[in-house]
Amino acid sequence: MSINDESVASHQFVASGTAYTPTWEKAYGPNATKYWMGAFLLIVGFLMLTTMGPTFGLRLPVHGSVIPIGFMGGLLILGVVIGANLWRHSRHKYLIAVEGGGITIDGQRDTVYSFADAQLSLWANMGVALHLRAGSHKFRLGGRDRRITPTTPLDAPPVQLVDAWLSESDFDRLLALSGRWSGSVAHGPAAGEATRCLLYPNALQMQRLGSFAFAKKQRLQQSFGQPQLFVDVDDDTIRVVDSNSNALIASASIPQVTASPATYKLGGHMFPSAEHLASDTMGQYFSETAAMSLCVPGIQPLTIGCRNFSGLQRRFSWSGNVRVVSDPPDYEIAPADWLTLVEKLGLTSYLEDTADEGDPELM
Repeated sequence: MSINDESVASHQFVASGTAYTPTWEKAYGPNATKYWMGAFLLIVGFLMLTTMGPTFGLRLPVHGSVIPIGFMGGLLILGVVIGANLWRHSRHKYLIAVEGGGITIDGQRDTVYSFADAQLSLWANMGVALHLRAGSHKFRLGGRDRRITPTTPLDAPPVQLVDAWLSESDFDRLLALSGRWSGSVAHGPAAGEATRCLLYPNALQMQRLGSFAFAKKQRLQQSFGQPQLFVDVDDDTIRVVDSNSNALIASASIPQVTASPATYKLGGHMFPSAEHLASDTMGQYFSETAAMSLCVPGIQPLTIGCRNFSGLQRRFSWSGNVRVVSDPPDYEIAPADWLTLVEKLGLTSYLEDTADEGDPELM
């Protein structure tokens, strides 16, 4: 949200923090796996040494009961520290001030992030990220629900985590103040201009893989933040584009394209306690999804879902009787792009959106 005082409203914004930041990504992401594996092996080695060592004449100066108590206590302390850190980051509000050609954050005037060095990237399944740099300091500012065009300059690699985020309108105003970006870059797609919708691999595809398909699961995990397909939509045409080569896969006028709504539900045959899982918020997040089958002439139908929450409620659902499917959609899409497709394909009257009820805190 922006500051209400008109004298500073065009230059100051309040960005919301996120629980999972780029720092978390470095500490717990795929690149840190080897370090955590090393720590795990050290703990296991210590436990084996204390339990099996006496057999071989090796005895550490610790009492046997101290080991399990100390181990469990250490895990508890670690969990409390991590939980408190996540809560602190999620509740933090950042004061973003635009002054001249740069940005200061939380009044730290000795650290000025220059717009000249800033880059834009995709914020996977959420919107756009502005990458700021000041010497060794880095900050990622997300624009939630920010749409892009096929010509939006995305110079930085896609990211899954940001330090803080602004609403679409405030993010656009901040970019406009930079003096560097204008037109659809600063304000998103204009009327009649193509909107680029991004199709990411669906994390729910994990359910299709067997328990021992470790390599396939790892490849799928590594692709989560990378769009697999682009669907460019304007007033007349829909184009499906390969995200790697930018090659056109299929194109058709909107009247030739059809879309049928469906609801994905995790089937009991796949997960015996699916009904119990769906009873809590995170269970709902993974067990049920509003979906659609997008049929563009010349290619196989694209199954697309959107998992998003408004407060503690699932954000999107379909009214009336729609197909219920047990196979998860192949792709997932950000809420803003989902709404673009729903509108262009004439499904708006069937969609229920709990964000319309005034809850701005979307997951």
